[in-house]
Amino acid sequence: MRKTSRGEFSAARRVAVDTLNDELRRFADAHQGQVVYLDTIALLDKLPEKEAFIDDCCHLAEPGNQAVAAQLIEILK
Repeated sequence: MRKTSRGEFSAARRVAVDTLNDELRRFADAHQGQVVYLDTIALLDKLPEKEAFIDDCCHLAEPGNQAVAAQLIEILK
């Protein structure tokens, strides 16, 4: 069984994902005006998992797609 919910990740995997996200955020902060960081994990964590994803992998359901699309539109404006 694949585990997709961050709550089901092992502690080591959560640390790895959080560390990578922190590094990406710091990189974007250091290159303002050139790089934009969108924290999709934090964005999708606001939705119930069944609304965010259509399967046990990573494919977004309509509400998840709309949440990400809305943020991308704001960034592109």
